[in-house]
Amino acid sequence: MIITRSPAVARCGDTTMSLPAPAPYRLTFGRFKGSTLAECREDYLLWLSDFAPSPALRSLAKRHLGIDIVLDSEEEPRSDQAAVVLPGVVWRWNEIMCARFTEPIERLIVTAGLDELKRLTSEFTRKPWPNGGAA
Repeated sequence: MIITRSPAVARCGDTTMSLPAPAPYRLTFGRFKGSTLAECREDYLLWLSDFAPSPALRSLAKRHLGIDIVLDSEEEPRSDQAAVVLPGVVWRWNEIMCARFTEPIERLIVTAGLDELKRLTSEFTRKPWPNGGAA
């Protein structure tokens, strides 16, 4: 993971665009309760960016500080994060494939693909797929 401090800028391929300024979020707890992020000291924002109780607030603090997080292309997501996302991706894939491929032989191939996606999801997340559960 590469972490850099820069202005709030998103990069997509060769395109660079400025991101909108963070919304004036008011803290609901702690030493700066009632303050916006702009009113907090930088050391507190750094603490929030690592330890705030919600991921959204951690992201807002990082964004306010201009901290960009770029994942290396070879870095895999954590298995606990994947356990939340991957079943939904598998389910959506199954919906799309079933709508696209309606012939019986095609459905056999889609079913085989679904079974393999379930196996890979369980292997990666270290959580078993529910028995008899459709994607």
